[in-house]
Amino acid sequence: MKRSTEDWISPADIGFTLATDNYEQLHYQNVTPLTNEASPFCTPKKRFRFQGEGKSFAIDPFFGQLYDTRTELPYAIYGRTDDLPPYAGEGRADAGFLRVPFRRIPKLLIRNRKQFDFFVKHIVSADPNLITLFRGQTREYLLNRGKRAGELLYGDEDAQEPSLLPSASRRGVNLENIGMEWSATVQWFIYLWVEQLRTGHQISHRTSDTVSAYMDHLVGGYNLWNFLLSLAQHYGLPSAGLDVTDRPDVALFFALTRLSGSDESLMVKSERATASNSAPVIYVLACPKTTVMQFKDYRPFGFPISRPDRQNAVFLHTAWGYASNVIANRIWVALYLDPEGDWDPIPSARELFPSTLDDPFAQYLSQVLGWELSDNFRTFMKYFYLLER
Repeated sequence: MKRSTEDWISPADIGFTLATDNYEQLHYQNVTPLTNEASPFCTPKKRFRFQGEGKSFAIDPFFGQLYDTRTELPYAIYGRTDDLPPYAGEGRADAGFLRVPFRRIPKLLIRNRKQFDFFVKHIVSADPNLITLFRGQTREYLLNRGKRAGELLYGDEDAQEPSLLPSASRRGVNLENIGMEWSATVQWFIYLWVEQLRTGHQISHRTSDTVSAYMDHLVGGYNLWNFLLSLAQHYGLPSAGLDVTDRPDVALFFALTRLSGSDESLMVKSERATASNSAPVIYVLACPKTTVMQFKDYRPFGFPISRPDRQNAVFLHTAWGYASNVIANRIWVALYLDPEGDWDPIPSARELFPSTLDDPFAQYLSQVLGWELSDNFRTFMKYFYLLER
């Protein structure tokens, strides 16, 4: 049957990427193992096909979904929002839904600390392999792929897709270009720190040898890159991951506190968020324990207390290849906070950001900025910041 031209969709028109690689090669670029996956809650009577020549694939670069351009596909391929069955957390979706492939995420309005604590207290997981984590933001960010994408993917031209893109992706920093320099920078700090402990007689020789052994184990082990990325993320430097926490009150701080500065200064100010066009949001995520990297678990014995320790940091390595926003699939519910509500007590900035005097690693990074650095590494380091006391 002859199709009308509107049934042929350019991948670029809905934020997809066209790839001519063979199927086997694509699986090394973080695409889903299933091709042409469609929700049972699609619109099968209305169909389209992606434009492409020969054997090619349209790929969703945010979630890794893979579609053969030679195959007819149904509209609302990720499932019509209104038709998806409800699941835990939707009891009072009083602000609608966010969308990710094959799921909808309830949006709840939270007016004060009492209501927030009540909600958190009553979170119960039916799966012991999942851990509940929190991410607070002063505003929500969306992918904004356009109304046509909303119609074809979700059967809703106003569908809202949450954006949890990692900072390296948002800032256009290629970590492969600076990885060796960042690794060498942190390893040099570790060497200097161990030497300082030894020569300063702050600890016994036996203890300093133990610290040195732990540091050597980190440097020579497979956890080094996770450690490097987590440190970078929590000092403002671009990384391929997302910083979250297992402490709800820490998430509240980041949702209700604005950190602002300028390109000319390392110092940023913290101030309480006020009412604006976009409400502060806390994403509650349900993540498999095997994918969660808690800073305390791979922080080597003897490494000085730093920002990640104060913030109960959890690092999620989220983005590579064709699945740059895949962590959004782990959002269980989105909580929108009334900035004018009573939220006290929440941690202060001084509690979560140790002073420079109390943070040897921050002192060290301040010195690194005065070194002779490559252009790529200097671009990376310009995002480092200190909190104004």
